[in-house]
Amino acid sequence: MSGSTLMRQAMRNSKSLSLVALLAATSCGKATQPKPQCKAQQEEYAARYFEVERGAMCADEDAIAGEVLFLQYYRADVAGVPKLAIEPSSFADAISVGEEHKVDVKAEPEFSIGSFKDIFPDDHDICEADKLADSTVDVAEIPADPATMTEAVPAVSLKYHWSKLKMLTKPLSNAIHFGADLERTSGTCTIKYSVSAIYPVIHCGNGMKPVLDDMGKPTGAMEPDPESGDPDPTACEPSEVGADHGSGLSPELTYECEKSTLLCLPSKKFPAYAAKK
Repeated sequence: MSGSTLMRQAMRNSKSLSLVALLAATSCGKATQPKPQCKAQQEEYAARYFEVERGAMCADEDAIAGEVLFLQYYRADVAGVPKLAIEPSSFADAISVGEEHKVDVKAEPEFSIGSFKDIFPDDHDICEADKLADSTVDVAEIPADPATMTEAVPAVSLKYHWSKLKMLTKPLSNAIHFGADLERTSGTCTIKYSVSAIYPVIHCGNGMKPVLDDMGKPTGAMEPDPESGDPDPTACEPSEVGADHGSGLSPELTYECEKSTLLCLPSKKFPAYAAKK
């Protein structure tokens, strides 16, 4: 199993920090807080894609409203400017399916990597990374299998070009919200997006699914499945500061349950601040 596959699994299996834990880690009283250093959560972000420009070779089905992004950050040395890396779930899913069916998979590279401009955010609490290296993935067509009655899966060719990334970095919103420009190429179609992303990832469907026993067989009982069903806006209500329950979404930002992804996504372009009460 590749290192990137292990990293994706680890990120998927890790539990999102609650808002309370995040606040506890970034605030301590009423005194003026020192600036946190530029970073990203080593986690999944839910990204909203606001379409800006569509290429001539694109059809409606080529456009996507959003997806989950896997982020990492690191330093080459302790005192150095931090770097960040982004892998979209569309890459991870295509690679996983290709490896499962043992077809040709090329990821060159799998992550888009870039450096923040500085160690600390600017006077507007923003950490900027102007340009990230392009990432691409190509997965060969998966043939149909009459023996298992499965249909063919078309080949996948994706390229992501990120620029002008801005991470909100301050004590009470420490690297949980970022915006960026994205050129996403799928096959011959390129669409430009304005991206607005938040952490943690919260699904907001009202669906149900069967409860399985240890052998993977249905027990007859049902349990909630937030990745299916119809949108449930209440799932995207932010947590109150100091509460020990809730979605974990920051009350400083505004969200909506996006119907095609069933993800709680920012309802505005970056920065998606909620209206002051």
